[in-house]
Amino acid sequence: MKIAVSIIGQIVDEVKRDMDLAVQQGADIIELRFDYLRREEQTRRSVETLLRHNSTTKIFTNRHFSQAGNDTRAGFKGTEDERLELVQTAVDLKVENIDVEYKHELKIDWRDKI
Repeated sequence: MKIAVSIIGQIVDEVKRDMDLAVQQGADIIELRFDYLRREEQTRRSVETLLRHNSTTKIFTNRHFSQAGNDTRAGFKGTEDERLELVQTAVDLKVENIDVEYKHELKIDWRDKI
């Protein structure tokens, strides 16, 4: 059995801290809820920083606002093209897992990345 922990935070440093705490407490997999970050934190650099932060297996999640649920902090704050560009960045960095909404077509180039 593996333990996956979903990490939410509004700034990258907060997410990194919580990732470390989750691993210290036994998490095997970290789900990065990228869509919870403040708009100014939702950048390619942030994707790179968080995916490279430690060696724990990760799930990259960048929910479209319409799929974010009732929590007003959740949901990507930019355009759909920007959201998909950040998902593509995660693919290019060879993230192990990506959480994708079933209602959204994901136009990313992933086949040669695995």
